[in-house]
Amino acid sequence: MHIVFDLDKISPPPAARDQSQEERRLRLAIDKAQKSRNPQHAVTQLVTYAHNQTLHSISQNTRMRLLVGLRPANEEDPVSEDVLKARIKLYASLDMGTRFKDQGRDLGQRISRRFIAALKGEDLEKSWSGLDEDGRLDVVIGFLHAYGHESGFLPPSRVETKEMRPTANGRIRASYYVPNDDDLVLNSHPSAGWESAVEVLSSTGHETIHKMQADMSRLLMAEQRPDLLGTEPTDKALFADDDERLMAWYFFDNFRYGYIAPADNQIGYKHQPVEAHAYLVEAAIKQSLNRHLVLGADQSLITGVSHDDLTALGIDPDKLRTDSPANDKGSPGRRDQHLPRHGM
Repeated sequence: MHIVFDLDKISPPPAARDQSQEERRLRLAIDKAQKSRNPQHAVTQLVTYAHNQTLHSISQNTRMRLLVGLRPANEEDPVSEDVLKARIKLYASLDMGTRFKDQGRDLGQRISRRFIAALKGEDLEKSWSGLDEDGRLDVVIGFLHAYGHESGFLPPSRVETKEMRPTANGRIRASYYVPNDDDLVLNSHPSAGWESAVEVLSSTGHETIHKMQADMSRLLMAEQRPDLLGTEPTDKALFADDDERLMAWYFFDNFRYGYIAPADNQIGYKHQPVEAHAYLVEAAIKQSLNRHLVLGADQSLITGVSHDDLTALGIDPDKLRTDSPANDKGSPGRRDQHLPRHGM
């Protein structure tokens, strides 16, 4: 069953006088395509032959209508190569917005700082190397506690390890999240970075962000379509701002109707909304943890660390304090209290 939202409530369309001639034509073409015998094919053709510049300039409302048009008549239908390429093209035109991206980076930095503070001066990598598998899982759980405090969402309810060797073509899978089981699986094979606390924790952050995205999608349903969740309508603000609500819709659509696996298209995989957001937060976590290893618990530079050493860790030597936002509001409080216990 397709889940339909009122797109105009999530991202209102621009007034006709504010639309470019190209966007007006595109919106008329979308209306015509939806009435055709094969709406998905018609919308796919629209996206395929649209100029990239046009797709970058259209409103979020029009882009969302195009993505809805790319959905198959039946959810179980296979995705054709043309539809996949059209979806990738639309994703390439999507800008998450400066404010939302800043919120993502800030979240990654706050999670890391809270986790580091709990170490109480302990050397992360040195202690990690001396831990067995259960001990390392305890460290991961401590990191997930920091995530729960700073994000306002519960972390995965179960964490386990699984030793997965590289595939025949050399692909390494570091970890993955199973939404239906609320299970986070970490690859304990050395090739996946299991010997590095920073690699394991940043990968943990990446996959846990996918849980947050799924929770945001369900919050959107609780706000816009409570009838489908069996919950009562609420007048409480479930999102921090309109940008967050908009991205919740993109996450929902991406997960349910258009997730791009690495084997299908590597570039499309990394640039789809759910992965672009997760990689952004992962990078913030990795940079903050690496900075801690270089600066130490007291935040003073360790003797002997050169400009090149910092650069190799992905740290801008001229911006050593940029992981301390001026307006850190701390924990946003619980946000998952409005979620039903069952999935979408």
